Amino acid sequence: MTLDDALQDIIQRLGSADGGGIISWSETQRWPNGALEIFLKAGLLKPTVPAQSVECPGCENNCFMPVHVYPSKDGRPTRAFVACDQRDDMGRIKITQAQLQQWQITSMQVARWVSDILGMEGKPERKKTKGAIRLGVLQGESHWSCLELDATKPVSLSASGYSLPLAYVVYCDGKKPTINRDAILGLVDREAPDEASNSYQTSTERREARKLNTEAMYERWRKAYRELKIKRPGMSDVWCSQQIAKMDIANGSSPDTIRKNMKPKPIRRAKRK
Repeated sequence: MTLDDALQDIIQRLGSADGGGIISWSETQRWPNGALEIFLKAGLLKPTVPAQSVECPGCENNCFMPVHVYPSKDGRPTRAFVACDQRDDMGRIKITQAQLQQWQITSMQVARWVSDILGMEGKPERKKTKGAIRLGVLQGESHWSCLELDATKPVSLSASGYSLPLAYVVYCDGKKPTINRDAILGLVDREAPDEASNSYQTSTERREARKLNTEAMYERWRKAYRELKIKRPGMSDVWCSQQIAKMDIANGSSPDTIRKNMKPKPIRRAKRK
């Protein structure tokens, strides 16, 4: 797993947890060395209360089991364990205090992180709409627009009536999580849709329409990528993304954003029954 993979996991956890999620110690063990410290420093994660249930490390089944804790007493340190009820040969399995650690991600933490990365003034404010946080006003090249974070699944940023999934625009620059500023400014500079003609639409319909528009844009990038690979098979993906960024279909997006979305998504094979 790479640092980018871990960052994507964090964003997905926020979206699947209705505005706030928990990252367990066992999950962080699959991350690259130093990843947890990087996300803590960025403010994306914060320590929270010890876990009351953990993945049992006693055998390969890794059952999710409740933790029993004996507090410190008579000079003996605090002890924790899980009691296996699945196998007769396991009994009590010791759990260290480190294994009880867990970290929290909230929509407001992510909102502050995005606001800081983009250099926005003011504090993010929670809106009445569920999962929505107003980050402030952002200036593009030709427009000003209010930028908002929608923490419902998928977690997305919206401006000028359009939105982008946050997972598409975040990445790690070396050892620092960051955001594709060009992609966000591209949203700000888009012409706002005709609110009058769209007033009959529900917010859900508008959200679905934005998803379809984004997917249609990605499909145009994929088509252009295939054509470039046929004409210039020896050229790299970076070169292809730079060429697409010069086309109208780029819609102001950077080569980096295009490169991440110009290839078809892998198809998962169905599990054999």
